[in-house]
Amino acid sequence: MLCFLAFSNTIFHDYAYDDYSFIVNNTFVQQGLDGIPDILSSSYWDGNSRVHSVTYFSYRPIPAITFALETSLFGNNPLPRHIVQILIYIVTCISLYILLIYLFPKEKETLLLLITIIFCIHPLHSEIVSNLKNRDELMGFLFASWAVIFIIKRKESVVFFLLSGIFIVFAFLSKETSGILILAGILTHFWNKKEFNFKRLIIFSPLLFGLCIYFFIRTYLNSFSGEQNVAMYIDNPILLAENFSEKAGTIIYCLGKMIQLSFFPYEMIYDYGYKIIEPLSIKHWKSILSIFAIVLLTFIINKFRKKRIVLFGGLIIGIGFGLIGNIFIEFPVAVAERFLFIPSLGFCILIAWIFFRTRKHPYWFILISVFVLFYFIRTTTRNPDWKNNEVLFSTDILKSPEGLRTNFRYGQLLIQEGVRKNKINQVRNGLKYVDKANEVLPDKTIIEIYIQLIQAYKFLGAKKELNEAIEICLNTDESNPQLLLSLIEMHLEQENFKKAIELCDLVLEQQKNSYQAYLYKGFAYGTQKKSKQAEQLLQKAYQLNPNSRDVNRYLIQVYKDLGKLDNIRQHEKILQSLE
Repeated sequence: MLCFLAFSNTIFHDYAYDDYSFIVNNTFVQQGLDGIPDILSSSYWDGNSRVHSVTYFSYRPIPAITFALETSLFGNNPLPRHIVQILIYIVTCISLYILLIYLFPKEKETLLLLITIIFCIHPLHSEIVSNLKNRDELMGFLFASWAVIFIIKRKESVVFFLLSGIFIVFAFLSKETSGILILAGILTHFWNKKEFNFKRLIIFSPLLFGLCIYFFIRTYLNSFSGEQNVAMYIDNPILLAENFSEKAGTIIYCLGKMIQLSFFPYEMIYDYGYKIIEPLSIKHWKSILSIFAIVLLTFIINKFRKKRIVLFGGLIIGIGFGLIGNIFIEFPVAVAERFLFIPSLGFCILIAWIFFRTRKHPYWFILISVFVLFYFIRTTTRNPDWKNNEVLFSTDILKSPEGLRTNFRYGQLLIQEGVRKNKINQVRNGLKYVDKANEVLPDKTIIEIYIQLIQAYKFLGAKKELNEAIEICLNTDESNPQLLLSLIEMHLEQENFKKAIELCDLVLEQQKNSYQAYLYKGFAYGTQKKSKQAEQLLQKAYQLNPNSRDVNRYLIQVYKDLGKLDNIRQHEKILQSLE
């Protein structure tokens, strides 16, 4: 009930941020049940029908399959998807409570319940529940919880031992970071006995089984994709550090930021990239303050490590920060609230345990009530910010006016909406934000920023600025698919159809699921009255993105040329529903 109360104001949300890449513009998801074979054989990003710059391979078929099932049942109505998201979160929190009972049978149930309550209303989880894309985090946590539960129950039946391995596989097929909870749970249970016994090492076998199955599938599929795991300095400013002092100082500051967000999330934003976080010397006051926070946290965990529940919390934080903190491996981002979902459990354990130790204090109940109320209010007030892109981007730009990504996203939104609605002032306003994003790193050429500048300049008729932006892009990466699509639009406007078709083919060589390339190529053939070729290309574009107004509009025109009345009526109905 508490989970539902905390997140009930997300039920009527629209899609936001990454929801478009993984649901609305995802070809496989939009095919419903028919898309499941493609989901099982592709990267998590492969179904995105729009041209994108993601270059890392990520295999998470289980959350994508749930999205496809929802498409089959509900279409693209976001309402039932948000209801399902809340229900999964409720089941996840209940599973956490069951896990804690099995893992710590000697602890007071009041403490375990307090941990669960703090976890289920933690403000950082607003992004997890509000943003549908983060179902991967939810399902990874859910399956990881049951994997550890069945490992604990393994002596009751061999079936439970087998189920633990299956749930570990499911956890990794939902989100790789679920391994944090699995490993922390197994280690805590392993250290339950004072005497060491090599036979007890068998409890690690389900984890090894799950890892082998996951990495076998991932390696097999990745060998065909040619994708590499590449971190971007826009999202991970640590990569901009010029020396060891800056790199160490920035990593330490990011760890301190994650500690602050996990304990006291007074202000949250959807992006913590450059320049919200920028390289800092290890001597910078922010780095020094972060060192103090890290040392204090380490001291608390070490001092009370003999309490198994504190050890469990410490392991979750330590393993989690070791994975996502850019300490041992280069992570795609410096800080992200969604990646703190599992590590936040460790902090919830510490917070609850500290409060529980003071339960004999006369004002204990008042103190914990005030704390829980603060978390509850902070969560319910952050949820509305995730209603849609317009609300999210316009809200968070006020909190991070210097951020590169926050300025770009808001400016991009204004420009695209202004172009679609033919509002010059809105495009000009958006151009200010995109220009500001471009000025954040003046010595770097960020293609996606210039692509947006090209769209704005073309709409405003600023030929000089337009040609300069195109030249910069061509000098930087002349084969960039986003750039090629912008050039295709210009060639189509100039009726240079041969060149437009050539560029469409170049885009499709790089990204075979780009519905835009099929759309533009079909438009080029249709305009030349080559209706049969246009029909085939536009049908392919429709399969990739059936919710595109332009695709349905051009298909209607082609079917008129071919005299296919039934097809005309079909797509007129679809277009009417989209309008």
